[in-house]
Amino acid sequence: MPGRETIGIIVPVHNSALYVADTIRSLEAQSVRDIEIIVVDDCSTDDTVSVIRELAGLDPRIRLIVNSEDVSVSEVRRTGAIASPGEWIALCDSDDKWEPDKLAKQIARQKETGADIVYTGASFVYEDGTKPDWIQQVPEHIEYRELLKQNIILNSSVMVRKDLYIDNCIAPDNSHEDFCCWIKLLRNGAVCSGINEPLLIYTLKKSSKSGSKLRSFAMNWRTYRFIGLNVFMSLYYSVFYVIRGIRKYSHL
Repeated sequence: MPGRETIGIIVPVHNSALYVADTIRSLEAQSVRDIEIIVVDDCSTDDTVSVIRELAGLDPRIRLIVNSEDVSVSEVRRTGAIASPGEWIALCDSDDKWEPDKLAKQIARQKETGADIVYTGASFVYEDGTKPDWIQQVPEHIEYRELLKQNIILNSSVMVRKDLYIDNCIAPDNSHEDFCCWIKLLRNGAVCSGINEPLLIYTLKKSSKSGSKLRSFAMNWRTYRFIGLNVFMSLYYSVFYVIRGIRKYSHL
């Protein structure tokens, strides 16, 4: 049960020197103190490793793993998960941030529900610091077929059982790899619980994988095909994806 053990927070990094320190500081500021921040560097060519080492020198809860060769982002996260000390991990991308009570509220929710995955709502911020006047609402519970219509489980909001994540997280880089993982978990009977509060602060970057709407649609299509949906079902759920995506991004 989380709260009685160290929770590993997995942070994949690649050329993240300009913003990763702010991310890590938000993790260090969690009201839950028994954490290990596991940063996995995927062959950065900037000062990312130096930044992490400097932060680790000030906080022994920060652990750095440096990959010897470039791999997919899902493999980077899996490396961090395998290295994590307990039965639970949380995920945070290198440009996102958390509210101080995020992890504490997730631990409390898991104890109440027995869920395998606990996710949260989110607020948003652009790279220039401006914030849209909109937050992502999330349902308290979501089933497999409903999740297929839109990925409302943002990667950096998730706390999940480590063994389930390790067994299901690998997916192609040209797909929405986190979406693939959540779909597989729910299809196999994992229980999700959502906290409808913006405990994640999600950074919107035009250069991110989801920055191009057309590219994001193509990645979503590959996600459906990767998890085994046939063409007809992929088209069916793609219609929901487009409609709900338009509604979401009209606010951003």
